[in-house]
Amino acid sequence: MTILEAIGHLSFAIGAVSYWIRDEIWLRSLLILSFATGIFYNALPPVGPLWLVMFWLAVYACINAFRIATSLAERRGVRLNEEEAELRDTVFPEFTPVEFAKLIRIGSWAEAAPGATLTRQGEPVPTVMVVQNGHLAVEIDGQSVNTLKDGAIVGEMSFIGGRPATATVRAVAPTRYIAWPQPALRALLARNPSMLSAMRSVFSAELTRKLIQGDARQGATA
Repeated sequence: MTILEAIGHLSFAIGAVSYWIRDEIWLRSLLILSFATGIFYNALPPVGPLWLVMFWLAVYACINAFRIATSLAERRGVRLNEEEAELRDTVFPEFTPVEFAKLIRIGSWAEAAPGATLTRQGEPVPTVMVVQNGHLAVEIDGQSVNTLKDGAIVGEMSFIGGRPATATVRAVAPTRYIAWPQPALRALLARNPSMLSAMRSVFSAELTRKLIQGDARQGATA
């Protein structure tokens, strides 16, 4: 393989890697690097520079540079308070700051006193909730099966399956949480495919965590 061929392979390889990156800034930055490498490759073939290819690669690089600039400007306009920033870092790391700001805008913060019921087994769950700080008990058929603390999600199974609550969830201690109405959340995710993908990752991680907790609890009582 010649050096020129290696440069050509490198250009396509960088482009391929970029599609594994979810963050828009990094993705577009890698694409620009791929296009720049491609321009260099097409400037050195034995038959002479391929100006048509170089021109369009330069156009693509400029488009991505412009989108990076606009995205950075949007991110600078995002202001999260300490509570919101902590929630994003711990529960929603898959979301960009702009995406998370959109999510926060349709949610509402609430407090649950000890004994308050957030969901009742067999009844519809109108919201998806995330615990910011607190302690919840999960009961099925009157029996305690799990506990939920900071960062736990409530109502995601109802949101995913469109079914009533599979368990009753009560506050054991004063609990602060944020809630999103299911219709509003569905509409937001439908308008933003990247957010839908990110939310699926969040729900998947939460369901896995709950399954592990459930298995550990059963093992401890066996």
